[in-house]
Amino acid sequence: MDTLTAARVLIDVGLTQSFTATAERLEMSRPMVTRHVEALEDWLGVRLLQRTTRKVSLTSAGEQSLPQLEQWVEQANVLTQQWQQDAGLTGKVRVATSMSFGFAQLIPAVKPLWPLIPASMWILRCRIKRSI
Repeated sequence: MDTLTAARVLIDVGLTQSFTATAERLEMSRPMVTRHVEALEDWLGVRLLQRTTRKVSLTSAGEQSLPQLEQWVEQANVLTQQWQQDAGLTGKVRVATSMSFGFAQLIPAVKPLWPLIPASMWILRCRIKRSI
């Protein structure tokens, strides 16, 4: 299981004090939230949350770990954002199609993408299909 995602889940559970609210906020199932928390607890080797039927709260280990986990997640977000902005999409896009499909469907569909990927080269070959 992805440890970074598990850390994000635990941070949210720590803030909301609810598995259900975290599941809704992160758009995942409640059992998946539980699995992420359990995986993080297994990875760290310590119980981070105190669970009862009515309440979820951070243990002392959870309270001590939360600021470090928040810092780790923030650093990962900054690093990811930096490389996603710098990398951009580059390369060639080659498409060969019939003349009718190319002009009627393909070009209107891909034309809005051209400004979004300025470092790319688009090669569209639209040919008339000849019968023999």
